[in-house]
This record gives sequence, C-alpha cells and structure tokens, in this order.
Amino acid sequence: MLQAAARLASTQIVLRPAWISYVRQLKHYGLSSRKGLLADETYRWSDAVIQTGTASLDFPRRNVNPKVRYVGALLPYRVAGDGSEATIPAGRYAHTAVVTQGTVDNKDPNKLMIPAIEALKDRDVLIVVATGGVGTAELRQRYPLNNVVVEDFVDFDQIFPLADVFITNGGFGGVLLSLSHGVPVVAAGINEGKSDVNARLEYAGAGINLKTESPTPSAIAKAVDAILIDSGWKSRARAIQEQFEAEDGAGGAVEVIEEVVRSAGKASSPHA
Repeated sequence: MLQAAARLASTQIVLRPAWISYVRQLKHYGLSSRKGLLADETYRWSDAVIQTGTASLDFPRRNVNPKVRYVGALLPYRVAGDGSEATIPAGRYAHTAVVTQGTVDNKDPNKLMIPAIEALKDRDVLIVVATGGVGTAELRQRYPLNNVVVEDFVDFDQIFPLADVFITNGGFGGVLLSLSHGVPVVAAGINEGKSDVNARLEYAGAGINLKTESPTPSAIAKAVDAILIDSGWKSRARAIQEQFEAEDGAGGAVEVIEEVVRSAGKASSPHA
C-alpha cells in the first residue's frame, strides 16, 4: 500500500511536469509511451543499461532485468600529479577521516563539513576536508588545528589508501571511489538521489546511513566510532573493493555497447 501511494504521488504530482514534457518530445518524433513512471522509460526503450557499481550494491529482486549490466566502479579518468595534491600529515594520528559535501550541495558547510569537524577535532584523528572550492578560507580560519586539513580539492587516490572512514552526503561517485579503496562510509544525505545511494550502502553493510541532511556532531561521532570499533565495516567495504577490481569498468562498458551494436546489425541484415 505504501509503495502504491508513493508511486501514485510520484507519477501524478512530483514527476508530472517532466512526464508531460517527455510525452511532448516523443510525439515530435512520432513516438508514444505507455503510462507509467518516467524512471521506467530508460529500461523500457533501451537495449542495455550500463550500471556503475555491482549487484552487491543493489537490493535483491524477484525479477531481474536482463538489460542491466554492472561494470564496476567506472571511475573518472585522471592524470597523476595534476596539481590537486595537498600536503597531508599522514602517520601522525591514530586514524584518518575524509570529509566532503561534494561539488553540488556544498554551499552550506553547516550541513556536514562543520558537524564532522566538530565531532572529531579533539580526537587523535586526522580530518581531511575537501570543500569543492566553496568556503575553504573560512573553514581554515575557523579551524586552525594541526589535525584539520581543509582544501578546495584533494587527490582521493592519494588519501583514501590512508583513510579509515569517509564522511559524505552520499554522492554516488564519491561512494564508489571510497569503496574502490575499501574505505567504509558514514553518509548523511537525502536529496538528489542520495537517499537511494545511502540506503543501498547501508543494505550492503559497507556504511552507516544517518538518514538526514544535517547530522549532529554526536551522531557523526557515534557512527565513526562504530566503524572504527567493528572491523566488519572495513571487511565488507574491502569485499566490494575486490568486486570492483574484478571488473574492467570502462572496458566492460565498451563491451556492452559493442554487443548492442552487433545485435542491431544482425537484426537489420536481410540474411539475419
């Protein structure tokens, strides 16, 4: 009943303007669509869906869509030594925590960055904060502490091998990058699809979902303590890391595309 009500609200209220625009564009090309959820259209029309991550980050389903092809983390390409490296005093503290609000919802540091710093600043923890280029100078001035490093951007490939926990609002790219290094996550975000990412993260047992946009320092501290005390969080994150390493990522995505193209070619051949 709850799912049916949510579906009705989504179709008739939340996504209705987008659906009207979508149907109008289909008509322009002489196409039509059955009534349903806008989010279902990708799976209805496509020949294949390239899904980042692995099945372990998804909920079990009675009916598995054969179009969905998991290809691993599919992380962005970067060049080592591109100037994003920060000076990190690694090894001086018992633990290392990486904190970010991403590059979209990072205008208000009071949502996550400041509560995370407040939660850990008096501990034997190195706190590495990536602001995404917003409010960096202000945070540095507010927290002139040796164990707090605040940068516009940090080289996550440099810092994640040293990290014990990743504190984030739950952007899928950051979560995948953290898990690709076997680092468990404390997630606090419910907007822009983050609630879905964080629910999957929690279900997989690789992170703690705080289920809020504005966690308190005490809630963050409690979650960090839970991850540091129970090695199971790290073990499950590492298990996902191994699954990612077994996939080719970009190569796997290319294989899916080539397979679809070959199938389309055979279907259009008069001898098929």
